[in-house]
Amino acid sequence: MKKILVPTDFSECAKNALKAASDIARKSEAEIHLVHVYQIPVWGFAEANVDIIKNRLLHEKIEKELYKTANFDFLSGLKVRKHIFTDMKIHDALKSKTFVDADLIVMGSHGISGWREFFIGSNTEKVVRLIEFPVLVIKEWYVNFEIKNMIFASNFSSETDSVFVNIKKIAEIFQSKIHLLKIITPGNFEPSNYTTEAIKKLVRKFYLANYSINVYNDETVEDGVLNFSKSIESDCIAIETHGRTGFAHLINGSIAEKLVNHIELPVLSIKIKFDSMRY
Repeated sequence: MKKILVPTDFSECAKNALKAASDIARKSEAEIHLVHVYQIPVWGFAEANVDIIKNRLLHEKIEKELYKTANFDFLSGLKVRKHIFTDMKIHDALKSKTFVDADLIVMGSHGISGWREFFIGSNTEKVVRLIEFPVLVIKEWYVNFEIKNMIFASNFSSETDSVFVNIKKIAEIFQSKIHLLKIITPGNFEPSNYTTEAIKKLVRKFYLANYSINVYNDETVEDGVLNFSKSIESDCIAIETHGRTGFAHLINGSIAEKLVNHIELPVLSIKIKFDSMRY
C-alpha cells in the first residue's frame, strides 16, 4: 500500500478517520493525501457577484486549516500531501486523475437514519457507492487502530475474487484473522454444505491460513452481520458492494451503505468490478 486518501471537512469525525489512516500508513509505509473540497460562494444576491478578494481570503483560510490538520502530532514522521478542489463533489474529486493509483480511502462518518438517509444520503454513502477504491469508514477515535478480527461478509460468488484481493492485503497489514461469513435469511435459503464448499474454494484459491468459516442465520443480512460481529468482538466489517445508482439503487439499496450508516464498527467496502462481457 502506497497511497491513502483522507477526505476532510476539518470535523471531529474527519479527524478520527485521519488518526486511523495514520496508523495504517505507519504499518504499510504509505503516504497520506488530505483532500478538501468546497464550493466557491457567490457574494451579493442582487447581482450574484463572485467577489475575488473575499474568495481569495476564504481560500487562504482553508489552506491554513489544511496545513494545521497536516501537522497534527499523530502524523509526525509520515509523508502528508494536501489537495484542495473547488466547485466539486467529494466523490468527483476522489475520482480525479491525481488519485488514479490510490490504494485506500479512509473516511469519517456520523451515520444517518430516517428520512434524511432516504432522500439525501451522506457524502460517505455516495463515496462507498461510486468510488472504485476500497473505502474504510471510521466513526470513532482509536488511540491505536488495529484490526485483529475482520469479518468478510459475502455471497462468495465468482465476483468475490476481485474484491478479496484487497481484503487480504489489508488483513495482512494487521495480521488479522478473517472470519468468512455467509448470512442465510428466510427468503434466501441455501444448504449449509453448499455454502461451506463455496467458502472453502475461496480459502484454497487465496492460500488463507488465519481464518474461520461461518454460516449464520438471521432475519436480514444486516442483522446477521451485526449479531455475528458482536459474538466474536470483531474490529472491522468488510463487505462487497455492487455500487448501484439511480433507480436500481432506490429499489435494491446497498447492504454496505446500510452498515456504514447504522453500525459503529469500522466498515471496509469494496466495489465489485462490473464485467460487461458476462452480461
